[in-house]
Amino acid sequence: MAYGVRWEFNGPLFEPLWRLLDQTHVADGVSSLLDWVKARTGWIGFWNRFYPWNYPQLLSKLMLAAGLLVALGFAWTDRRPVPSMGRIFGSVILFAATVYPWYLIWILPWAATCRHTAWLGLSSLILLSYIPQFTEVPLFPWVYLPIWIPFLVLFRLPSSRWSID
Repeated sequence: MAYGVRWEFNGPLFEPLWRLLDQTHVADGVSSLLDWVKARTGWIGFWNRFYPWNYPQLLSKLMLAAGLLVALGFAWTDRRPVPSMGRIFGSVILFAATVYPWYLIWILPWAATCRHTAWLGLSSLILLSYIPQFTEVPLFPWVYLPIWIPFLVLFRLPSSRWSID
């Protein structure tokens, strides 16, 4: 429970998503929705339980969990075992709130087998996430962007596909 709720570090989709939800005050909208449902149903005690869980980081984790389920469903439909496993491990990493450099060890065999340049490049760039530990440079955005922007660019290239030639 502590890992799922409190641990956050270098999540590729998580970091910008929760910051966007915070800037757009989505939690206030969810609170208004809870107020409306509470007034309509009259179940005040039941709906009051949800207010402490209404904050941008948890809302983004819930959204990413739903996205992960969809991505895993697509990966499951691929009957080729190596690309399918690469997609599964890749989806788990992309939708995670915490991505430490050693998490990429799980995807490296699949990325090397399929010659997936984006994941292979990320395995080198992810080491930059150690910079904030030894300096005063904040992770987001100064270290985060040099790690994930090249990955996204490489990911969009035709050479970065989960396939075995």
